[in-house]
Amino acid sequence: MTDDFAGAHDHGHLRDHGRRHALEQHEDHAPRATDTTTGLSTELFTLQQVADAAHHKLEQFDDHHERDLQRQVSLQAAAVVQVAVTRYARTKRLNRYEVEERLRQLVRRTAG
Repeated sequence: MTDDFAGAHDHGHLRDHGRRHALEQHEDHAPRATDTTTGLSTELFTLQQVADAAHHKLEQFDDHHERDLQRQVSLQAAAVVQVAVTRYARTKRLNRYEVEERLRQLVRRTAG
């Protein structure tokens, strides 16, 4: 096994462990604080902002390796949002798709 392969393998293992850890953290508790203007969780709003920022940061990288690493960060952030939205919708007995759609509209409206 080459050092490059071992490093890539270790990095992938750590990345997967980090993703599972982030998802587990958000799986165990539903978002609590609610924004009075939007009616959505402030945590959801923040998580979506972070996910959007991570996705937009992809455009800044010319280096293939850096772009791949940032893509993983972006995917992880999006997965955390998905788990949080699902948990929130279940807790509030709302349609998950509608919660996600409203969240994205509100976050992108405030960003633009």
